[in-house]
Amino acid sequence: MDGKNDQAISSYFITDLRSGVVKWYQKNGTVVFNLKVKSSQGNWPNVISDGSCTLTVDSDGSAGFVTFTRSGSEVSILADFAAAGPGGLNSKFRVVNVSED
Repeated sequence: MDGKNDQAISSYFITDLRSGVVKWYQKNGTVVFNLKVKSSQGNWPNVISDGSCTLTVDSDGSAGFVTFTRSGSEVSILADFAAAGPGGLNSKFRVVNVSED
């Protein structure tokens, strides 16, 4: 991110690899995108430690990638659906809080 297009939005992600779904909540939880996990790259067993994992996902027929990364105290999520064509999403989120169940 270059800082030119930064926007503050409230959203959160819940990843449940056992069920193969990433739920992406926006607008105070009123908008939910269910991203079906097709495959994963990377092994990141402890989200408190540095690491990353990229999930290949599908959302209503649009393929994309969601990458979770931690480097030091910075945690980010990249949602990349740019290959879906014009208007395809490609956004990076700075994570404020990480919790693990």
